[in-house]
Amino acid sequence: MSKYNQFDKAIDHYTKSIEIDPKMADAYANRGAAYLRLKQFENALKDCNSAIAMDPKMAYAYGNRGAAYLGLEQFENALKDCNSALALDPKMANAYYNRGVAYLMLKHFDNALKDCNSAIALDPKMANAYAVRGAAYLGLEQFDNALKDCNSAIALDPKMAYAYGVRGAANLGLKQFDKSIADYSKAIDIDPNDPDFYDVRGNAYKEIGKDREAQADFSTAKKLRGE
Repeated sequence: MSKYNQFDKAIDHYTKSIEIDPKMADAYANRGAAYLRLKQFENALKDCNSAIAMDPKMAYAYGNRGAAYLGLEQFENALKDCNSALALDPKMANAYYNRGVAYLMLKHFDNALKDCNSAIALDPKMANAYAVRGAAYLGLEQFDNALKDCNSAIALDPKMAYAYGVRGAANLGLKQFDKSIADYSKAIDIDPNDPDFYDVRGNAYKEIGKDREAQADFSTAKKLRGE
């Protein structure tokens, strides 16, 4: 059974629970979490809203609603909900992580670093937190620190395309173009549908005079964006 089928089954299960007891806040929160894993962010948002209306002190629901807002690129709302979750449960590693992502997207790199530090302190095996902290270091042009964090993320999750992408950008910043190309090639192997990977690899190819390869990557990036 694929993980997507598992989440679909979970949604069916919690839907039946809600039909039996429409005031079961936990069922809405758990169904919202399943929608979140399927990237159905609007549905996740609705269920978290219902859970919070029934139980305003449910930290888990605020944390998941914050994650749903992240998926919808509503970063200020994500910050608010992560703050609410952490006020109720100061040891929620995912809420620190998600708030760190929101800060990263808003280019508040120092705050992103702090939140990723907190997430990692609570959960030292959270690969995503190392990768996002690496991206925050990248934003601060601390390329060596970014490399270290990406190496940690990849050691924990060798199939994380994002971590290879951030490491590739750090290597590009250090003018280690061959390493950057290798990282982006790995990222593309894992996720061939992200146009940004092709764009940055194209820039690295251009830096070493491989104009044909660069143009091919730029062309692929445009196609993936529907340009």
